[in-house]
Amino acid sequence: SYGNLNDSPKNCHLFFSSIVKKKNLLTKQLNRLFSIKNVEKALDAYNPDLIYYRQNVAFPGLINILKKYPVIMEANTNDLEEYKLLHPMKYFIYSKGRSKILQNISAIVAVSEEIELLYESLDIPKVVIANGYDFTHCPQNRFPRSGEGIQLIFVGSPDMPWHGVDHYLEMAELFPEYKFHLAGPLVSTDLSNVIQHGWLSKKELVKLYKKINIAVSTLALYRNSMNEASPLKSREYACYGLPMIVGYIDTDLDNEPYILNIGNTPDAVKKNPDKIKNFIEEWKDKSIDLEQVRHKVDYHIKEQKRLSFFEEIIQSSNSQNKVSM
Repeated sequence: SYGNLNDSPKNCHLFFSSIVKKKNLLTKQLNRLFSIKNVEKALDAYNPDLIYYRQNVAFPGLINILKKYPVIMEANTNDLEEYKLLHPMKYFIYSKGRSKILQNISAIVAVSEEIELLYESLDIPKVVIANGYDFTHCPQNRFPRSGEGIQLIFVGSPDMPWHGVDHYLEMAELFPEYKFHLAGPLVSTDLSNVIQHGWLSKKELVKLYKKINIAVSTLALYRNSMNEASPLKSREYACYGLPMIVGYIDTDLDNEPYILNIGNTPDAVKKNPDKIKNFIEEWKDKSIDLEQVRHKVDYHIKEQKRLSFFEEIIQSSNSQNKVSM
């Protein structure tokens, strides 16, 4: 249970919101430090059955909270490898507190089997629940399109090297006859067939999807020392019926015919031009069947599994408390 944040102290709200808004690492840590007591009071007043904690940086006061309640940690990346790609100070702070967090959690939800194996040595319950997507409003048919030639899209975020935007540009260079849309990050390129949109609202993105033949997802997961994932963009592509080219094993969708996995190596694009071309030409006028993919990635189904796991951990914690009494 998350509690009612509307009833929480003002500083508790500021604590959560400023983590998102502030970019300075020192400012974040100081804000957490000064706000943690109010967060702890809010949690004590609500007295949750458990805390669902998304893996993050440890800081003074956090461990005290984790010790009070059953805690399920969501592990969503190869965390140490990812932090190595960031600022050295971020990696230092994260790695120092990581072991203390792991000593005070009751269970783990991993978003892939590969990530679950990173915690194999921990003798606590674990379950794999890959990322899902809300299929409630997915269009039943994405045709007809605009008829403006074959168009591809990559949706990503800035400063995330494992997304592999550079490999997407390699693809654009290999196939000048296709248009390559880039939504999210902005890059420096002279390629005339690359259309950069920057950040788009959901409405704008959906409008763009209607033009697209093929989507491209994560292409450089090797930079995180990972090979398996369940990117949200892939689930959104599937919702809009878009066949996709990827560079990783998808936890839910591996080996599906509408996905081309070109491999998770720095030279994957350059080594597979024929495979990529053939896939684009085969799938340019096809859509993913929503009923084939919905049961695999719809988050409503996944959340039922997550809630069942919550119940298991709560019951186990209650039983242990009775025994200790």
